[in-house]
Amino acid sequence: MNRNRKAQEEIAGFVLIVVIVAIILLIFLAIFIRKGNTREKNSEDIKQFLESMGEYTTDCNSYSSQNIIDLVKECYQSGDNECENGKNVCIEVNSSINEILKGSWDIGKNKLYAGYFMNISYYSNTTRESIIDIKAGNCSSGIYREGELYTYYGGSGQSGSIDYLLTICF
Repeated sequence: MNRNRKAQEEIAGFVLIVVIVAIILLIFLAIFIRKGNTREKNSEDIKQFLESMGEYTTDCNSYSSQNIIDLVKECYQSGDNECENGKNVCIEVNSSINEILKGSWDIGKNKLYAGYFMNISYYSNTTRESIIDIKAGNCSSGIYREGELYTYYGGSGQSGSIDYLLTICF
């Protein structure tokens, strides 16, 4: 009888060790899965947001340009142009983008989104020039999704693209 009891204790000890190891493995797996999803590049919904934003018609009627994409190109080409309302094209497009971002991404301390930053830059084989930088909120968590949109630019003897990068932080 003593022998059976000792065998039962050994089996119970072995089962306890297996359960503890399984719990530890589950904890490591959960940490690994969570860290794996902290940075999502090329988010399709953010790219679609950028495409829609680019087609947004502003209050600036500068020559034939009205939507965001055309105004960003005009801002890059000549920052001195004015809209029909007398505002500078670059100031107007920056203001319009700020309004769209604030209205679309509700950011704050106790909200789903902690912050965002957007960079619009001209790229060619040899050049990178920032056109517009907008930041709001807090992006220190390291958890974010981002999307990009490229538009062709071929003005003033240059050939390249204008890159719209939007990063949403959680």
